[in-house]
Order: sequence, then C-alpha cells, then structure tokens
Amino acid sequence: MAGRHTYNQQNRHQGGVEKESEQVKFYLSFLDLDLALLEDKYAAITDSSNEEEIFYHKQWERSNRLSIMFLRMIIANNIKTTIPQIENAKEYIMFVVERFRSTDKSLTSTLMARLTTMKHDGSSVGPDWLIKLFMITLIYFL
Repeated sequence: MAGRHTYNQQNRHQGGVEKESEQVKFYLSFLDLDLALLEDKYAAITDSSNEEEIFYHKQWERSNRLSIMFLRMIIANNIKTTIPQIENAKEYIMFVVERFRSTDKSLTSTLMARLTTMKHDGSSVGPDWLIKLFMITLIYFL
C-alpha cells in the first residue's frame, strides 16, 4: 500500500461499501492475514490437541488479531466510534459492510426525496439552478 487508506464517506460513495470490502480482503490476502476471514475459529486447544491443530489455532489467532488491527487502522476515527468491540475479523467486516450499506440507502433516499420535491422559484437562471442542485448533492456526499 502506497499510503494510508482510511475508510470514509468519500470512499464509500466512489465505489460502494462492497468494493471497499473486496479491497480490504485483497490487502489481507496479500499480507497472508486472511485465514480468519476464510475459516471459522478452530475449536479450543485441549490436552489431546495435536501439533497441527495447535499450529493452525495459533495461525488463526494471529490472522484474526492482525486483521482486526488492520481494519481498525484503516477506518476513519469518526466511524470507528460507532462500531462496537468485535473480536472476530469476519464478523467485524460483515458488521461494517451491513452498517454502511443501510446508511448508503438512507442517504440516497433522502437525497432523492429532496431533489424530486424541489421547485424552481424563478429567482435564478438555468446554470445557477444546476449549481444549487449540485451543491445540495455534494453536501450529502461529504
């Protein structure tokens, strides 16, 4: 990654939350940290666990811990405060995707309602009216 990427509203509206989710999954896969996203948590280690199970469990725990750290690092601070403490990377990313999918729909419907009910008051000419519509749209996406 060239620079620090933060997940914010601007990124959401440029490509959608699903696209951002896929990019995060790619980064974690590239860093070989996607085990916690691909597999469910392994059963707890017991005295009868063999070396392979212990190794897998440690790998999963490492993947999960670093994935959550990565996700928290790239999410903007104002959004982080709205996300509960989730200790499973797969659940964390699913929560974020669902949370912002509904937010996107809500913002879109609010914007559409406002734009479709607006009436031209005759006080401005065409280009000024278009600029006003553009500014209203821009405010919703910032």
